[in-house]
Amino acid sequence: MEVTRWLISANKTFDTIRAFNELKTLDWDQGKYKLQKGDLVYIYLAAPIKKVRLKCKVVDSNMDHSEIDDRKYITGLTEVEKAALQVGQYGYNTMRLTVLAEYVESDIFGIDALAKHGVLGSIRTPRKITGETLKYFEEIDVKDNILKSFKGNKVVINKQLSNKESRLIDDKHIGENNVLGSEKEVITKVRVNQSKFRQKLIRRYGKCVLCGMDVKDLLIASHIKPWSESSGKEKTSVDNGLLLCPNHDKLFDQGYIAFENDGSILISSLISKDNYKLLGINNKMKIKVSKESKPFIEYHRKNKHIW
Repeated sequence: MEVTRWLISANKTFDTIRAFNELKTLDWDQGKYKLQKGDLVYIYLAAPIKKVRLKCKVVDSNMDHSEIDDRKYITGLTEVEKAALQVGQYGYNTMRLTVLAEYVESDIFGIDALAKHGVLGSIRTPRKITGETLKYFEEIDVKDNILKSFKGNKVVINKQLSNKESRLIDDKHIGENNVLGSEKEVITKVRVNQSKFRQKLIRRYGKCVLCGMDVKDLLIASHIKPWSESSGKEKTSVDNGLLLCPNHDKLFDQGYIAFENDGSILISSLISKDNYKLLGINNKMKIKVSKESKPFIEYHRKNKHIW
């Protein structure tokens, strides 16, 4: 029997990557679509990611209820509001998905690349992958593009891909090489704003929020929601910032650590426990998170953290 492949979109108010990394299996609204046991499903994450990030297998379909409690992964709600929700509210038709792979965050899985290979319009309801699109998925769905493979409860990490390339994540990375005229004026203004932003964070925290290192010349003002993805107001808001030592700034910047809304640290599975001491991290670490900073902490955890 030939396997049918589907492309579906995840709800932007659900922390899909974290949920699959922790639970491995989730129940999903199937709606009126005829997905069957054994089908493969590629999950597209909407803005700001706009990429396919997960491959799953349908292990059951046409279910009339759900038994998996995934309320923890709903974003934008308080714990009280989550607790008030009923488990398994998926309408009249539910399928069960088990994760097989988590892909690298690459433009080859992005909406523009998909559009060039037959995926037209917004990705909302499930659609079968056929023709030119199927050929493209067969080209990119290869080991070199898989960050993690899931086999039951075992997670196999592609170590060649675990060293992520640096990305433009904060205005501290902006350079002035080969920039002239009005562009240079813009960068100068950005650097002035960054200096003011750093001063605000030093006044608020005075030391690394994670380890307490207080050598001010070494402290880095790090945006929680990346500068390149923030609005003008968010770029300069002290609530969108953490003061970190160089070591912890790099870990946070690259998504290797993140924080729960209560400030508890989350450490990527790509970091072996042998390296915890060398990196100055442990699972008991915690920072203080203000009410105003929680939306930014949640954004970083959902969109930037490597589970």
